[in-house]
Amino acid sequence: MPRKPPIEFKLFDEMLERPCQTAEDLVIGARELIFSSEATADCNVMVARASQGSRVLILTVDRDNYEFSYRTMDGRWHAEGGWLACDLREITIDRLKQTMIDYLAKGTPIIIPGRVHRPPVQPKRLRKAR
Repeated sequence: MPRKPPIEFKLFDEMLERPCQTAEDLVIGARELIFSSEATADCNVMVARASQGSRVLILTVDRDNYEFSYRTMDGRWHAEGGWLACDLREITIDRLKQTMIDYLAKGTPIIIPGRVHRPPVQPKRLRKAR
């Protein structure tokens, strides 16, 4: 059986203005970068990447959301995500790295311990016309 290539991890924090201690810092820094220019207002910023051959797990940020997406030559899948940067407050950079590596290596689900779960919005029921 052929050996799997090693998993590589890259953090893209050099373009951010402040040093990052947590994944929350990455999301906030990326959003500051996005909002700093009209040219980047509709862009996604990749802040972390774990790869093993053609399999890649990335963490991207846009104006409203962050998303972990898994990509292969066959397609792209949503792995996890949310909209509040504070969801990621408890995830250090080292833990983020290990989480992304474990996802690729073992298929371990991405767990976000600080996630703020909000109840779904229920549409108002319309009254029947008489």
